[in-house]
Amino acid sequence: MTTLIELTDQLTRIEQAIETQENLEESEARLDALLSQQEETYDAYLDKLDSIVALIKSRKQWAKIRQEESKRMAALAQTDLNTVAWLEKMLQAHMDCKGTTRLRTKQFNLSSCQNGGNPPIKLDDISVDELPTEFVKTSISPDKEAIRKALEAGKKLDFARFVGRGRHLRIK
Repeated sequence: MTTLIELTDQLTRIEQAIETQENLEESEARLDALLSQQEETYDAYLDKLDSIVALIKSRKQWAKIRQEESKRMAALAQTDLNTVAWLEKMLQAHMDCKGTTRLRTKQFNLSSCQNGGNPPIKLDDISVDELPTEFVKTSISPDKEAIRKALEAGKKLDFARFVGRGRHLRIK
């Protein structure tokens, strides 16, 4: 099977051969053969492009279907996790109600344990501005909108400049 690059090279060679024909009357048969070959190669080239675009569209559809299925599966997984959390909460409440920290069943051993790690912190309902500065994290990042406006206004910035936009393929 001929690749797109090979077809493009063939078309380029045929076009160059047609352009370099000096005496068209003597080489009319050669020119007819080249034009016929060009038409056949161009048809194969278009068929190859159609195949590639069909593959792109097919893969996009499969990706969309898989993303939707992934969302559906994620929702099912979240439902399962919510059910597990509810069941664990119910077992914990049952053990607390019984006043026991350990239960043994035919298949499982249950124990109600104190959580480890750093103790949780509960903040009062106040704004971040009201907290002392030593208890606030500040994140600093470039203000790209302000930089863009300055560049659009013609201001010369040593640290920023506009770059060319990328290119993309549009298929209709």
